[in-house]
Amino acid sequence: MVNPSPFYAPGFTAPGIAPVPISLTEYIQTIGVNEYLFYGVKRGAYVPESTQFYDFWDRQMIYQYLRAAERQIENKIRVHLAPTWVDEDGEEVIVADMRGYVSTSGRSGYYAWHDFAGAWPWSGRGSYYYNPTSLDWKAFIQAGQKKTSVYAAHATVTYSGDWATAIAPSGGVGSKDEIRIYYADGTHTYGPEPSKIKVGPNNIIITWPKVRMVKPELSTRHNLPVDFDDNNNFVETVTVAREYNDPSVQAVVRTRRNCSTSACQENTETACIFPSERELGYVAIYPACYGGGQWRRRTAFQGIPDVAFLHYQSGLKTLPPGWDQAIIRLAHTLMPEAPCPTGHQPQDRFWSRDRNMSHSQTRERINCPWGLMDGAWYSWMFFEEQEQNYSKGGGLLAFRG
Repeated sequence: MVNPSPFYAPGFTAPGIAPVPISLTEYIQTIGVNEYLFYGVKRGAYVPESTQFYDFWDRQMIYQYLRAAERQIENKIRVHLAPTWVDEDGEEVIVADMRGYVSTSGRSGYYAWHDFAGAWPWSGRGSYYYNPTSLDWKAFIQAGQKKTSVYAAHATVTYSGDWATAIAPSGGVGSKDEIRIYYADGTHTYGPEPSKIKVGPNNIIITWPKVRMVKPELSTRHNLPVDFDDNNNFVETVTVAREYNDPSVQAVVRTRRNCSTSACQENTETACIFPSERELGYVAIYPACYGGGQWRRRTAFQGIPDVAFLHYQSGLKTLPPGWDQAIIRLAHTLMPEAPCPTGHQPQDRFWSRDRNMSHSQTRERINCPWGLMDGAWYSWMFFEEQEQNYSKGGGLLAFRG
């Protein structure tokens, strides 16, 4: 079994597992690296010097720091750069501010309204007062938790010319954006990046350029380059899986009951999430029960809502123009060294450009939270001016609900 990466850690999503803002393919196309050199493959009589080929660890270092740059950007602007499932719980969730007073039984006495997410009856109105919860992450997509299943643990890969193809039975379940590809080593942590996925009534057809299908165990420095014409250098099978949303778990609300007695009791109740303002991440949380494939709302929580535990998917489905360059430039500044091979164009030229530090520094640039390098400063200023920067006031932060 191959360890996919010494850099792999929870939070970094590998190619083939889920949509990522900048894939390795997009990276090399952006900076102009030859795909054969990048995957350590020689083809034909001409063989460049071995130092020009990238190995598995070089690709993984690039991948790791692309993800690190994206996480850094996400933490600044408070929106995921690709659809991501989120579990907000306990003190981390920002519950709706429902401070107020409610009449008790039509009398003149009042009691304080506790902070909570959802609806609470307003006495005498015959209706509910709603103040939406502000999610920690913006660009709400849907409520629910991530679930996975496997279509085929070992789907055969066939090769014809420049292309590789695998077919897996789908049973008519799933959509194109739910398909995930892994190496068939049982780890379910990494896989080759497909160029095309077609979902038919009964089967899923995945297509790759053959050059991307090199066996990971052969893509090491002492084995490079591998021969394109020898199919033994390329994987025989892949795992085809599905990653999808399960709407049956959306919110769990902790409530307080029996506080009129000597012992207060904490309980949890299920709830559903309804978007109030998707772009800004405002949702309403209603007491509800799930059954028969759908949510059914209840009249009210049985206790006083205290804290909500939320499960949802959020993030941008496509990157706005220019964001790819800003992500890549920041990633270069985070790399401790240039990927091997160094001193070869064009990748090293871009790496050196972004890691340069100007001799003339303004006060603002010296205080840049992402560092003094040109790529960090460029990226910081780029996202400061984006309307999707939810960490600053005004603009899209003005609630339009």
